[in-house]
Formats: sequence, C-alpha cells, structure tokens
Amino acid sequence: MQTVLEGNDLQTAIPLKENGFPKAVSLHYMSVSTQTVLEAPEADALAVFMHVEELASERFEIVFGQVEENSLDCPELQGMFTAQEALEGCYRQDVHAPAHWYLVRCEGEDAGVLLLAPHPESNNWELMYMGLVPAWRGRGLGIHVVNEAIHRAREAGMEEVILAVDERNTPARQLYEQFGFRSRLSCVVHAWMQKSEKPQETL
Repeated sequence: MQTVLEGNDLQTAIPLKENGFPKAVSLHYMSVSTQTVLEAPEADALAVFMHVEELASERFEIVFGQVEENSLDCPELQGMFTAQEALEGCYRQDVHAPAHWYLVRCEGEDAGVLLLAPHPESNNWELMYMGLVPAWRGRGLGIHVVNEAIHRAREAGMEEVILAVDERNTPARQLYEQFGFRSRLSCVVHAWMQKSEKPQETL
C-alpha cells in the first residue's frame, strides 16, 4: 500500500512513518512540449517499436523483467513484484492500457520497453514507463525512445508529455532534461512494503 504526498507536507509524513509507512521514494513530475525533438544518434535509426499485442505476453514480461535489473528507479521495490505483477499494476493505472505499449527492438535484439498513457482530458500523454535492458544502456537508444514518445503524443494532437522520475535516477533525469523536461512538482511516496510469501508445499 502507498500514499503520495507533496514534498513539503512534513506534518502528514510524521504519522505515516510512525505507523509503518516509511518514505520509499521522492519523485519529480516533469513535462515538456510535444514540439520538442532531439537529434538521436545515427545508429538508432534501426530501432523499431513493436506493439505489445503483436507479441506473446511471456516475451514482453521477460524483457520488462530484464529492464528492471539494476534499475535506478525505486530500487526499494526491486524484488517485491514479479514482472507480471508489475505490469498488472500498470494496467490498473491506465484505462487505455495496453493500447500504447511497445517493445523496443534495435539491431534485431529486444532492447527495452515503452509504456505510454494518453490523458486527452488534460491534453497530454504520460510517459508512464520506459527502460532498456542492461546491454543497451548508455548507447544513446534512450534518446530515440523519448523522441518516439513525444512524436506519438504530437501526432495525437497533444500539447505536452508528462512523466515521473525517481530523483536519484540521475541518468534518466539528465536524459529528460536534454529534451527540455522541467520539474513542475515534487512528491514523496510513503509505502508499506512486504514481500508476498508463497505457501510452503506440504509433503
């Protein structure tokens, strides 16, 4: 279970901590105009985006799990959920899911995932989740993925793209800031966390 507070709401944070809801992560909520385009490295021209419905669910879950390996986003939650459980949580957050979910491929390899969530009532799309498998990190592919997210939102007539990022995830924040994403709100997530235990098998 979790609750989200604005970063300066210290009064509410105290009883949460005292009752088993410690601080889990600080998030920066950021946004950028859909008119933004950043030149991507030439090698990324080979990247393609396959819609999740074109894939076996197991394949998408495998890549999603690989993306979470050594991720700097919310490391406290790593190992708390299986890839399937984490994706089910994403389903619950987006009424349009998975209409805009993609497997990122580059040079014939499964390289990452991109999950977008449209919010037409607010005239924006949310970059809900993106990530690369360890072998494709640090190679410039992230620029192409963010460009794709902004392009799809622009094609849908939206004015901006929004996202939330762990304040400790410096590489991700630097990538977004290259595009001109600017923080518009900081929040703190407090959570009660307990790994679910599988029942022991009886002999």
